[in-house]
Amino acid sequence: MATWNLDSKKIKLDFKLISLLRSENEKNLEEDFKKHIKLTDCNQYLRMNWEDIYEYIVSIPESESKKIICNYFQNKTIGYSSGQLQKAFKITNANMV
Repeated sequence: MATWNLDSKKIKLDFKLISLLRSENEKNLEEDFKKHIKLTDCNQYLRMNWEDIYEYIVSIPESESKKIICNYFQNKTIGYSSGQLQKAFKITNANMV
C-alpha cells in the first residue's frame, strides 16, 4: 500500500492494485475500498475473481500447461464444512475442460 501513496506521475509509473478473490467473496469490496483511496489517471483499483481467470484459461488453445492449471482449478479445495470437503472455486460442468 505504500506504493499507492506515491505520486505516480512524478515517478512516471502507471499501476493497478488488484484484489483477487473467489467470485462469491466480498462482492462490494471494490466500491467500498475506493472510498478510502485517491485514484488518479495513473493508478487503478480493481476487484477480480479466480473464476474469471479460469474462464480465460478455458478459452485458450489446448496444451499440457492448460490441462494442469484447469485440473488445479477444478480440484482445489478449501477445507471442510459440516463434514463435506468444499471446492475452492465455483466452476460449473459447462465450463470444465
